[in-house]
Amino acid sequence: MVCATFEVQRGTFESFASEWDDLAQQTPGATVFLSYAWQETWWDRFGADAEPLLLGFRDSGRLVAIAPLMIRGDIVSFLGGTDLVDYHDILAGDVDHAALTGELFDSLAAIDGWKSAEFGSLPGWSPFVSTLPESAERRGWSADVSAEDVAPGLEIPGSWDEYLAGLGKKDRHELRRKFRRLEAAGDVSHAEYTSPEEIEANLDEFFRLHRLSSPDKAEFMTAEREHFFRTACARLMGDCGVRLSFTRLDGKSLAASLSFEYRRRRLVYNSGYDPAYRNLSVGLLNHAMFLRQCIDDQVEYADFLRGNERYKYDLGATDRTIYRVNIRRQPASGGVK
Repeated sequence: MVCATFEVQRGTFESFASEWDDLAQQTPGATVFLSYAWQETWWDRFGADAEPLLLGFRDSGRLVAIAPLMIRGDIVSFLGGTDLVDYHDILAGDVDHAALTGELFDSLAAIDGWKSAEFGSLPGWSPFVSTLPESAERRGWSADVSAEDVAPGLEIPGSWDEYLAGLGKKDRHELRRKFRRLEAAGDVSHAEYTSPEEIEANLDEFFRLHRLSSPDKAEFMTAEREHFFRTACARLMGDCGVRLSFTRLDGKSLAASLSFEYRRRRLVYNSGYDPAYRNLSVGLLNHAMFLRQCIDDQVEYADFLRGNERYKYDLGATDRTIYRVNIRRQPASGGVK
């Protein structure tokens, strides 16, 4: 573990570009949401009303951490909204996380104008769930830690039979019954697209099914968010696996999901289905076939991301907690911009 006094650099995306993704690879539990492409794409699309606050921490010139933050009004937060980013965190490799958090707050204390820092969507495995409130309280600032949401997921077994055996008796019976009912309805096929050409050719169909799923999803998928999805997918291809999965009946697309693979973990980012075929459970079965593909590809973990939708547990997922750490700055005189 690196224990040092860090040199803190307030930089830009461009100044950290050559080192960012190497550091993400060194960060335990890092996801695609911490990648340079994801962070910069979000900022380019949605950061107009905020001030970037990208803090790099160096030890003997080597970049050992990045805190990707922004200031909006009088609030400091992670860069990126929870509508599009399921996990936030500080990128940090083998460092003293408590010392790093102390340096972070020293830097924030020197900035005028902000009153609170809201560190949302912190995954339970992040060391900063504990070091952020501890460091804040040592400064005399108030800190509150709360469970923000859950992110169900499951370790991927070695075979489909092993997966089925790991389900509860009722869930296993129901899954088999639903597969039989779908297969009796016609010619069932499942396709997973991974090449840039295939993904580009099928994105329109994904967006159609996503918006068709429910009024809430139709409202969510604005033209602006669709543009973000397209841009993020285009930039991530090559750096991490972008995958579009479709379930079809007699050649007609009934359900789809968009997922990302990062460090042998696959994240189901969003999905949709045709509600006219709800009685065939096409949404759930598309996810089941996604899991079968994960088994074939020897993925380590399938993450259904935030939200406690019933289908995730029907497929054997268990919860991991996402936390929010809110820091309230106490009044102080002075400060440096």
